[in-house]
Amino acid sequence: MTGIFLLLVMGIWFLLALSFSYKVSGWFFNYWKRALVCCVMFLVMLPLPLVDEFFAQYQFKALCDAHSQLIFDPQSSPAQQSVT
Repeated sequence: MTGIFLLLVMGIWFLLALSFSYKVSGWFFNYWKRALVCCVMFLVMLPLPLVDEFFAQYQFKALCDAHSQLIFDPQSSPAQQSVT
């Protein structure tokens, strides 16, 4: 079910990127400029939802590395308490 939802969202984003790039390229009257602007806008807009993942992965990794160390206190360990 999640896969179907993901495909639906991807399809909607594809259509939005295509329609927006087509509307922006309509400002140009030369056919080749319009086609170039349409293609460039589409290729720029299509991966926009994934850009956050590339920047956030470094911050997430730094956060996980900072808090991934285990600290053991020998005074409060169960083995130390059972000996005394």
